[in-house]
Amino acid sequence: MEKYKPIPPFTEDQLRSLWSLIDRRGPDECWPWLGGTTRGVRGGGRYGLWEIRAAGKTFRLRPHRVVFTLLSGPIPEGLTLDHVKELCTNTLCCNPSHLEPVTQSVNSMRRTGATETICAGGHPREQGKRCKICHREACRRYNAKIHHERKSA
Repeated sequence: MEKYKPIPPFTEDQLRSLWSLIDRRGPDECWPWLGGTTRGVRGGGRYGLWEIRAAGKTFRLRPHRVVFTLLSGPIPEGLTLDHVKELCTNTLCCNPSHLEPVTQSVNSMRRTGATETICAGGHPREQGKRCKICHREACRRYNAKIHHERKSA
């Protein structure tokens, strides 16, 4: 799991800059981030990226995490923020009412749509994505097939 660095204290100018890059709408609507973004990696969505200088360092922060912390308090250790799909699927949304602190496995299950905790082979499914036992067995079968093809060629 990604370890998040603590959010530094902000100056008034930095806070004005942050809020100027968020389209704050009604309390139940999305608050889209209008600034820079990350690239979507491995099927994941883009997230907002806010860079500031504080204490002689450059911080690259996720604005939805900053806004959640400012308006709802700190994100509990060991949890990550999930953009709650029933309310909002926009990963650029900064509305704290659209975010929920959850474990990484819950976040993965929600993201992939996997709600089953047992795989088709009857094994426990970890992290919601795939069964490690079934995946390992599939890799063994594939490697055996490749090895057999190389031997017979």
